[in-house]
Amino acid sequence: MLTHTWGFPGKFYVQSGNAETRFLDGMAATCHPRIGNDADFEKLVEVPLIGQPGHCYRDSISSSVIGHIICRITGRSLPDVVHERILAPLGMADTDWCVPSAKQSRVPSMYDAAPWLTNRLWGTSLTGEHAGHTSWLGWVAKESQRHLPASLPAEISDETSMYSTATDQLLFHSMLMSGGLTASGKRVISPESVGLMTTDQLSGLGHGLADVKFNSHSNDKANSSGKLSPQFGASAAGQGNGLGMQVVTRPLNSRLAGSKGTFSSWSFGGTECWSDPSLELSVFVGTQLSPFWAVPELRQELAGAVYGALVPTAAAKHLASGQTEQSGAMGNMMNMMMMMSMMGGGGMMGMGGAAGGAGGAPAAGGTGGAGVTT
Repeated sequence: MLTHTWGFPGKFYVQSGNAETRFLDGMAATCHPRIGNDADFEKLVEVPLIGQPGHCYRDSISSSVIGHIICRITGRSLPDVVHERILAPLGMADTDWCVPSAKQSRVPSMYDAAPWLTNRLWGTSLTGEHAGHTSWLGWVAKESQRHLPASLPAEISDETSMYSTATDQLLFHSMLMSGGLTASGKRVISPESVGLMTTDQLSGLGHGLADVKFNSHSNDKANSSGKLSPQFGASAAGQGNGLGMQVVTRPLNSRLAGSKGTFSSWSFGGTECWSDPSLELSVFVGTQLSPFWAVPELRQELAGAVYGALVPTAAAKHLASGQTEQSGAMGNMMNMMMMMSMMGGGGMMGMGGAAGGAGGAPAAGGTGGAGVTT
């Protein structure tokens, strides 16, 4: 299955509750700079910063800026560099900014979780629970139209979609878990780069995502992605950010499941892959749902099943999956044991961990897929 993994962040930008931030977000989104086009990035320079470097966090088009810098340094297009240095060495044959005609039948549909008008005005606040509601005010899961480019686009911007598979995403995370090496031992990126990507870089600035003055998403609209989606870490003391990755720093407070040190990548297309180094575990899930924050606790629910499978059956029944409630002293005790093992790598979960590897396959049916590798 080829899943939509990136694209259309401009739809997310104008969700801040702060008028000035909302205005600057809109200016940046309007630019849509084409990576490798110097004239476009000259225009972007004219957009004022939301905050001084190191004093404010906001998800934006920074990845496009980095892509442009790569083009300037190498003198080559971004697709050429990414294919040569990342995709080819890792064997990620199904990851690209296009989908050849022979592969297009493998791409699942995107689904709208809320009617366009109500989503635009109130986000998902009127959609109710995802339990089959079909009224215009409720959950709809309506298939949406999408255009699949059969060849590489001439120009790439922050709105250009990228496509991948569960297997390819797990290959990439396996490389990070191995310190930058492929399964055959070939180096893709340096250990220093892996460390910067997969460990929290915010604590060194003296800030954290729970700091409402630092994390601008704390002021986003109540129904927006910045407020509802756990990946933005609004008011989440247990989360941090590496360079391009979300990092669990304290499982007790984090809205993202995983042991301490778990890192994850995600996209606006409703896909996410997280890796738990202490357990040598990687998990991929792809919903293909829009807006992508319509089911904000999906990762927690999936993690309940994944982590619950790693403990004895008698204990697993006491672990919440997001669908059930716990009660009694035994349930509380098991949750404490589970959390201790996830925080420190010790206990019954820390004892486990099979040899790392790459693999996994999407689940059949539904609007998305999942893959797990240990």
